[in-house]
Amino acid sequence: MTTTTLSIHGTFFIIGTPIGNMGDITQRAIETLEKCKLLMCEDTRETKKLLNLLEISLGDKKLISVREQNEQSSCEELIKLLLAGNDVGYCSDAGMPAISDPGSRLVDAVLDADLRVNVVPGPSAVTSAVALSGFNSTAFIFKGFFPRKVNEQLLEIDMLNSSKEIVVYFESPNRLVGTLTVLSEKLSHTQRVVVARELTKKFEEIYRGTTNDVLHHFENGVKGECVIVIEPSNSVVKDPAITNIEEALKLLISNRVSSKNSIEIVQLLNGISKNDIKEIYNTLKG
Repeated sequence: MTTTTLSIHGTFFIIGTPIGNMGDITQRAIETLEKCKLLMCEDTRETKKLLNLLEISLGDKKLISVREQNEQSSCEELIKLLLAGNDVGYCSDAGMPAISDPGSRLVDAVLDADLRVNVVPGPSAVTSAVALSGFNSTAFIFKGFFPRKVNEQLLEIDMLNSSKEIVVYFESPNRLVGTLTVLSEKLSHTQRVVVARELTKKFEEIYRGTTNDVLHHFENGVKGECVIVIEPSNSVVKDPAITNIEEALKLLISNRVSSKNSIEIVQLLNGISKNDIKEIYNTLKG
């Protein structure tokens, strides 16, 4: 008679942790952190701080550093640990792992190996900022960090100018003013933006206004991580001045006035740049 021994594999836990306020930790997250003897971490120092604050003893726990730089190479180690029957947890520095943070490659590898992944949901800066924006949140797009390269920024602006959904970005404090400057220059002057700074922390700040308003508010710089929420372009109330320019150009076009003369006439009447008028003219001409 042959006896078959069932192999019991471990579970990989994706553990959401607070984004600032320790009161947001869930009971299930605490229990999972206590249970897992093996914890993969974006930064072992941050996870040690978290465990100490929660009064969870390190004891015989092993903390394994898994950052963006070594995430791919850590997948093989993770699979071996799970196959050996170990439960393994993963924590990023704050919030939900794998959401603009390391973790997605680990999850992908575990699923490909037909092993079990379990999520322990926690706070998210993305959904918190969307909820605080007051914009219609039927649909939103999260794009990570706003691009740094000019050509990529222009592509992003094209997307924003046609988006029917809320668009959300993370931004660092030292790049916030630069990003807001691009948005102020390239988006409609009536388009609203929310900057959520230091979410859930003591000095949390939520500021909403037009692109120009928000840029002016933060022009002297900020401290702390930020989330930028941009309302859908189809929700933007058109500037009356732009409407008047469009009507004037339509009349000139219908009377077969040349593009050069049309742009010069409207520029004299409204005092805005010829380039802006030319852009509106070309849009109307299709």
